[in-house]
Amino acid sequence: MERKKTKEQTNPSRRKFLQNVGITLASGSFVVAAGGCQPIRRFIADFASEMDLPSGVKEWHPDYWFEINEDNTISMFSPKIEMGQGTLTGFAMMVAEELDLNLDMVKVHHAETSSGLTDGFATGGSTSTGSMYLPLRTTAATLAGMLKNAAAKIWALESTESFLLEDAHVLNGTDALSFHEINLKTTDWEVPKKPKLKDPKNFKVIGRGFRRSDLKDKVLGKPIYAIDQAYPNMLEAVVLSSPYLESSIKKANTSKAAFLEDVVKIVRTETWIGVIAKNRYAAEMAKRMIEVEWDIPKKWQQDEVLSLVEVGKGKAVNIQNDGNAKKVFEEEEIEYQVIERSYRTPFGSHAQMEPNVVIADYTEDKITIVTGTQGPEIIRNWVAKEFKFKKDKVNVIPTFLGGGFGNPYTQHSEAVQLSKAVRRPVKVVATREQEFQSAHHRPCTHHEFKVAIGAGKKIKAITHNQAFGDMVLEAIPLVKKLLGADFVSAGHGARILYDIEHRNTTVWHNKTPLKTSIWRGVGCFPNGFAVETFMDEIAVETGQDPFEMRLSYLRKSKDELHQRMKRVLETLREKCNWENIPLEDKVGQGIALFEDRKTVVAAMVEVVAVAGKIKVKKVYHVSNPAIVVNREGAKQQVEGSIMMGISASMYEKITVKDGQIEQSNYHQYPMATLADCPEMEVYLLEDEGAKRPYGMGEPPLSVIAPAIGNAIFNLTGKRQRSLPFELEV
Repeated sequence: MERKKTKEQTNPSRRKFLQNVGITLASGSFVVAAGGCQPIRRFIADFASEMDLPSGVKEWHPDYWFEINEDNTISMFSPKIEMGQGTLTGFAMMVAEELDLNLDMVKVHHAETSSGLTDGFATGGSTSTGSMYLPLRTTAATLAGMLKNAAAKIWALESTESFLLEDAHVLNGTDALSFHEINLKTTDWEVPKKPKLKDPKNFKVIGRGFRRSDLKDKVLGKPIYAIDQAYPNMLEAVVLSSPYLESSIKKANTSKAAFLEDVVKIVRTETWIGVIAKNRYAAEMAKRMIEVEWDIPKKWQQDEVLSLVEVGKGKAVNIQNDGNAKKVFEEEEIEYQVIERSYRTPFGSHAQMEPNVVIADYTEDKITIVTGTQGPEIIRNWVAKEFKFKKDKVNVIPTFLGGGFGNPYTQHSEAVQLSKAVRRPVKVVATREQEFQSAHHRPCTHHEFKVAIGAGKKIKAITHNQAFGDMVLEAIPLVKKLLGADFVSAGHGARILYDIEHRNTTVWHNKTPLKTSIWRGVGCFPNGFAVETFMDEIAVETGQDPFEMRLSYLRKSKDELHQRMKRVLETLREKCNWENIPLEDKVGQGIALFEDRKTVVAAMVEVVAVAGKIKVKKVYHVSNPAIVVNREGAKQQVEGSIMMGISASMYEKITVKDGQIEQSNYHQYPMATLADCPEMEVYLLEDEGAKRPYGMGEPPLSVIAPAIGNAIFNLTGKRQRSLPFELEV
């Protein structure tokens, strides 16, 4: 079986595993065929809140996905990208399960876009494992059926009922054929119409814990990242871009740089200047010799930027309207306790370990791009459009990512332009200064809450107004016009999930001078912080236990989500031994509960004061993604989320002064280190009878900031309503 390199399979019964009605997924965003009225937008918000999205992969025939190797191993090609989250290991486990293979017999590689195996959604949104779980298992089961059918022909048998798969062989009693033997002897493959998936009761691989398949290569420093790649005749380039917001080049003098030894060419555009040289050192030295006067329309200050992101400014879209909260707040004959609070989160950097790296090779008839990116097909489409090439003439070769978090989509255009200028491969590596000052950032947010509390300390009505900057809509004008605001990403998690009769949530979207985009946790990081901090404040104001108050809005509901939330919260209370925790004046405890992408998570955090500063001492964390594919990988995702949550809530902040981002490198952008690592107890729950897993890449992050903030209040009596927290005590 030769793996196909172009799309030839057109039988929809073999290809269409998923269909979407009314909503089309385009470049990772929603395009709505109907009008933009509020009820329709609320419907989309409901749909998007679960992030129960298709994979974005169109081709599922096994000969796009697999190769049978001479050593009887299976090579699998994945359109989803490995960026440290363990996705490829999970995929290998699914394939090994359906083919009855040992895990080390499945070798997973990234698929080039020219293979025909592409991903229109990109890797993100904690959707890869969940969206691929059934389709990929079905594809592997299809291959298993093809191998059995081929073996039957070789043995001249009509039935495959007695056939078994074991150790990359098809067995029939004492007869055995290896996968490789079958592949050599078969040219006409019979594809089973209805491949049978293995019953979860018989799983041998899925649900266990395995080390990452890429662990050895990373430990040995194999060249699996874009920054490690080198090609014959390749030149190195650096790009000089403005450190000022919304600026362009007014004047530039490149004469000194052009005559520097080893400099090959200098390319100038309206917004950047690229230096191409025989080596990176020469390119960097030449860049420093370029004299530039920037055209700066306005030198923005921090307060001016923050003032743009406030509730009441920009475009408002209501995404939740259960009951009639407005009427409750207008009732004069009933006496309610009304509590109002506001919260803020700052701009943040992606700050991934590997800076953006792109290698481009432009020729007259094709463009080749090698890069670490979450969206190879998206980049292919952008480049094809910009440089007027047919899509099949642009090939993006993805590498492993040294961290992603939504940022690595930049510099492909610059790299292609530079390669076009010299007709040779050109490697562009972003500097840390570019990453901090010119790349995209996490947008800041502003939240306003109001709650009416009636008899028995019960919440009668609650409202949440959230304001944010852009994440993805500026790049998709049609979607922006239809949706009005980016509630699919930035507003994700803004709705009130508890079983409260009157709930209303509105998001406000406004543009800022900073380039902002998706960041790990999308909307669940700021919304988790705001919603769960407010819930804790309600518990304190009404004198209720934080566990009991939350559970009171879950117990009576028959809704499946509420029952899952209840189970997670009760598990957390049991595991942290809440009722029997010794009351210590020197330890603060705080909890938080959240749901994101159908994964329910909860955390209890303990903080202490060490040398006059707050330190996270211990984290109890419970997650329920319905099904756990790789228990070891899922645990690592939680631990990584805990550390990233500690870093984002206690240290990280991007600020603006005189038109520039003040932080230029890590020395001005502190992050959590090993010294901040707390003791962790991680618990993973599953749902009996679940059909597919939900996301684990981002949901565990959502509860860390509010749990820390609630613990700080418990320790110090000081409520902090903006991030990062003040750590002095």
